[in-house]
Amino acid sequence: MMNKPTRLLAAAVIPFLVCALLFGCNRKDPEPPTEPTTEFTFEIWTTEEEETTEEETTEEETTEEETTTRKPTTTTKKPTTKTTTTTKAPTTTPNKNTTIPDATKVTTTAGPTTTKPGTSTGPTTTAAPTTVRVTGVKFEGTDTYSLKLPATQNLGGSYTVIPSNATNRNVSFVSSNANVAMVSDAGLVTAKGEGTCQIIVKTADGGFQDSVTVNVSIVPVTVINISSPGGASSLTQGQTLQLTARANPDGPTPSNSNVNWSVDNSAAASISSSGLLTARATGSNVEQYVKVTATAADGKGAFRSVDITIKVPGG
Repeated sequence: MMNKPTRLLAAAVIPFLVCALLFGCNRKDPEPPTEPTTEFTFEIWTTEEEETTEEETTEEETTEEETTTRKPTTTTKKPTTKTTTTTKAPTTTPNKNTTIPDATKVTTTAGPTTTKPGTSTGPTTTAAPTTVRVTGVKFEGTDTYSLKLPATQNLGGSYTVIPSNATNRNVSFVSSNANVAMVSDAGLVTAKGEGTCQIIVKTADGGFQDSVTVNVSIVPVTVINISSPGGASSLTQGQTLQLTARANPDGPTPSNSNVNWSVDNSAAASISSSGLLTARATGSNVEQYVKVTATAADGKGAFRSVDITIKVPGG
């Protein structure tokens, strides 16, 4: 059995030892504050502690006072081994002063490259042909032509479309007076009558035009000869006589060789446009005379007249 002083000492020391054991075993050193990290950390902690229990020595003295001697509690803490496994992943760092490790750089795969105008990095595209517009047209050489009826003049190769490399080089031709000269789609001019006219070339692209002057003259009839079969100069009532006119028999071929026929006594005879004379005289045993005239159709005034005798048999 413990004496009273011993019991009092035990009652005072035991609660202290219990508290020391409880707080000493569960206490951990505070860890330093950790900066924000971009790492996923798995920690395995191994803690071994050895605790030396308190040894108490209680001495009793004969004095009235109780003296308690307590040895300091010695706690030996083995170093803690910390094993950290870190899996790094791309992380957005909230603190701008935090440096992102190089291993977290993101590799970007470039998309299709946009080609600037003027560069050919992709498949070559064939550009549409460029249209060259007409800016004008011009006749080459002389600007005046003189034609003798019924002469012709080809103007199809006597013009130039400007520029020479124009895309649409089509043209058309027109005459200002078709009674003087006519022109074909190909530019062939044909003299038709004495006078002056303009031959115009016009482009299909833009309607540009140019023109030349055409003067048409004729080779006039200066001489007309009239002849008949066998040289006959008379005919009997009811008979016919074919007359023939020749213009410029010994000169240049006239532009118009046609003649107009006429008689001065239509009661005695008539004549057709081809020179066929028909006797019309009436009565008996009568001779009548008619003057037959051939006049040049070119209007220059040449003519020739002959006398024909119309006989009427007696009754």
